[in-house]
Amino acid sequence: MSLREALEELIVSDKRLEQKMSFSQVALENLLRERSQGMVVPLLTQKELAQLGSFCQLSFEATMSSAQHLHELGSIVYFGRSSILKDLCVLDPQWLIDVLATVFTTKHRWVKQGILLKNALAQIWKEYPERIHSLLLDLLGST
Repeated sequence: MSLREALEELIVSDKRLEQKMSFSQVALENLLRERSQGMVVPLLTQKELAQLGSFCQLSFEATMSSAQHLHELGSIVYFGRSSILKDLCVLDPQWLIDVLATVFTTKHRWVKQGILLKNALAQIWKEYPERIHSLLLDLLGST
């Protein structure tokens, strides 16, 4: 069996992909995708996510459930089940990967004997707004 065939079989057997999405849920997904295009930092708070869900005629609960489903599909990164990060919704998963890759790279010399000091993160993340540094640190600490 080729890798392609194995992946196709895996995708077809994934029950999460069978879940039907309502028109409102699809509208929310499209709105989130559109919104992320113009954002330097593609993050939303839970309150902002709920407002967008309301705009798509979804209740708070339906919006959070939709966000969890979109997270499982890989469209967004949503930490609704985490007590620390439940207020965070990343609209562009690749952006988050790129940010975290800045820590786990050989391009800088901040790691000494396998230890990265917290104050080095300000230098590593200097191209990202300082207001999100604590969120990123919480994310690193939650894994």
